[in-house]
Amino acid sequence: MAVPNPRASYPEEAIVSVPDGLEARWLTTLWETDEEIKKLIEEAKQTKFVKGIADGTLDPQAFAIYTLQDASYLASALPIGSAIKLGRAVTDYISFKTSVLAHFKDKPYYYALANYACFRLWPDMSSYLQKELGDSWEKSVSQGWIRENAPSAPPELGPPEHLADLIEACKITDAGEFDEETATGIVSCSHF
Repeated sequence: MAVPNPRASYPEEAIVSVPDGLEARWLTTLWETDEEIKKLIEEAKQTKFVKGIADGTLDPQAFAIYTLQDASYLASALPIGSAIKLGRAVTDYISFKTSVLAHFKDKPYYYALANYACFRLWPDMSSYLQKELGDSWEKSVSQGWIRENAPSAPPELGPPEHLADLIEACKITDAGEFDEETATGIVSCSHF
């Protein structure tokens, strides 16, 4: 049974409109131009996970452990969560998210920013792997992951864009409080 991609649905009430005539979303531009973020994306391409998919050496047991940790993080309210020992990367990630949430509780858009890398990185890695593997990606044992995380996967206008629109609206609405330097730091420290 295939597990649906969590990005395949997005709450209608979270979709906001941005002003007409907006040339570029600040967050999208940041992701595509910030040198620190570009460096982190290149580092992500060198991880055992991405390289393992690219060259067909991804250890199924290591992937299963990663998947269990990810599921445990996502379903932390369930009793099964305590049965799975979380690795350092997951505990660091949870700590980072908790810290952002606690420090900026009156500015929830900063927490949304802490999630942007997750929404953006996997589609970027899928595109990278499709390019790296050429036509052979469809025969890869990981083709399901590559397809499910592709930027072209449904919905047509995916959550990275929805989240960027939400941040853009907050940036405009809370112009006196929104700090681009703080926001940039949060996005580039999102432990991706």
